Amino acid sequence: MTTYLKGYTVKPFITTSNGTVIFTDGTNQLIPNQQQCEAYGYRYDQSTGTCVAFVNSSLLQKTLNNANTKIQGRKNTVETGVMNGMINGNNQTIKRQANNNFINGIGNIVNAEVDNNIILGTNSSSNISNSLVIGGNKASDGAIRQNMTFMYGCDTTDGSTVDSFVNNTTDSFLYQKIIQFVIFNQKL
Repeated sequence: MTTYLKGYTVKPFITTSNGTVIFTDGTNQLIPNQQQCEAYGYRYDQSTGTCVAFVNSSLLQKTLNNANTKIQGRKNTVETGVMNGMINGNNQTIKRQANNNFINGIGNIVNAEVDNNIILGTNSSSNISNSLVIGGNKASDGAIRQNMTFMYGCDTTDGSTVDSFVNNTTDSFLYQKIIQFVIFNQKL
């Protein structure tokens, strides 16, 4: 615990996550003046009128949260926890915890916790892992037209009827309007 410096009736109380130092007089929390701030070894930011312990860097946080993600283009967004993403183009988004996704185009979105996708074109959206999505829209259209390729899978050894699910994950379904559905039946 920090003690009061000789001649001062305030001392540092807490440092916020953005680096601002809040002082106390023993009863109340307060923002120190420049002399009080610098007496305790902190930097006083004239532009904001605050005492600063460190400068918060959103670039550092982004680097820590998004391992091996590459971004080329403008106005692209990568949310927390994304690993191995690659964005080429503008106005693209990879939402939280979506890993191993490649996006090329304009205005495409990989939704949260959706992995291993390739998304091409304009204004398409992927909400199923292991998909290929191609958007065929104008930049002003929104995600109206898109082609999605994904897998439904099931296994049977005796020819009985079994349920088939997206990525062979039990109770996983596609909740979108389907225009065309192609089935490939593979027998071993």
